[in-house]
Amino acid sequence: MILNRKYGEKGFFLFTHIVLLEYLLSFIQVFGMISFPTIVLLQYVFDVRILDFTLPPNVMAFLFFLVFTLQYLPGVLMSSIAMAIEHGLAKAFRYLPAVFLYYVLYNPLLSIIKVNAIFRYMRGVVQGW
Repeated sequence: MILNRKYGEKGFFLFTHIVLLEYLLSFIQVFGMISFPTIVLLQYVFDVRILDFTLPPNVMAFLFFLVFTLQYLPGVLMSSIAMAIEHGLAKAFRYLPAVFLYYVLYNPLLSIIKVNAIFRYMRGVVQGW
C-alpha cells in the first residue's frame, strides 16, 4: 500500500505515518529522554556548562513540565474521548489513570524498543519472535 497510486491518499498517509511516528518521533523521544537529564545533571551537579547560558532550576522544571504536558495531554485526552464515545463516560473516567500511565510509561518504553530494533536491523542482526 505504501506510495502505491492504486491506494491513493491511504498509501501516502500510511507512508507518512510510518516515517514520522514509527521512526522519526521515536528517535526524538529517546534523544529527549537521554539529553534532558544529562544536561541537568552536568549543569547543576557537576557544574559543567553545556550551553553559553544557564537557566535557573525552577525555570528548567517549568519547561520540563510544560513540554511534558504538551506532549502527553493531547494523547490522554484523545484516548479518553475515544473511550468515552465507545464505552461511555463512566468507564472513560475509571480508566483515566491507566490511559495516563500508558503515555507516561509504556509509550517511552516502546520508543526505546523501536530505536533498539532499528539499530539492530541496520547492523544486520536477525530478529525473531
